[in-house]
Amino acid sequence: MPNVAETENTAISDEALDKEIADVLIAISVISRQLAKKITIRHKSKEANADEK
Repeated sequence: MPNVAETENTAISDEALDKEIADVLIAISVISRQLAKKITIRHKSKEANADEK
């Protein structure tokens, strides 16, 4: 059976892991948004080029 110190260390470790996971998810979200903007710009550019021809 774990003692109090081990339980507190596990809780701290879990909190650190949760924060790290949250940070990674935020980073993924930011990169996804940037990629979506690039795709949208390319799509609009292709449509504009098609309209010119």
